[in-house]
Amino acid sequence: MRGVVAAALITGGWGAWYFLFPSPERVIRGRVQELARLASFSSNEGVLAKAYRSEQLADFFARNVVLVLNVPGNSVRTWRGRDTVQEIAMQARTSLHDLHVKFPDVAVSISPGQQEAVVNVTAEVRYSGHKTPDVQELRLRFEKIGGDWLIKRVETVRTLLWREGGLKVLGHLENQRGA
Repeated sequence: MRGVVAAALITGGWGAWYFLFPSPERVIRGRVQELARLASFSSNEGVLAKAYRSEQLADFFARNVVLVLNVPGNSVRTWRGRDTVQEIAMQARTSLHDLHVKFPDVAVSISPGQQEAVVNVTAEVRYSGHKTPDVQELRLRFEKIGGDWLIKRVETVRTLLWREGGLKVLGHLENQRGA
């Protein structure tokens, strides 16, 4: 009987430790999945929800974040700053009917000092009437700032499919903006 109680206490203690003090890798994986959830939306999202979720999404990024992404037409575009991320998110929510983001493959590498991490992800993006998803490999560089893991840089990873375009949704948004 004592053995069962001891095993239950040890298991309970380990479980509490696991949930109360998650590893940096587990925290980052959770943030990446939450990022995908916040980036996704459907046509029935209200105006206030669009603004609020765009702001929530931007909070995943450092103030001086840099995004270097391949867009259709084989061009590479660079955006800077958390405010720009929020503007892009809001523009997507106002100009597209729906957008669904998934990160099915996430590989996390934590630096020895556990203050930085590199995350390689496959991004699958479906939007407004396109039957096949846009797929792109991305590298996210995280840094622990003020106790939170924030994204400092996002960049397209060059793959064999590089010539085929990039994330078409970015090109679609830029065409609507006239950039």
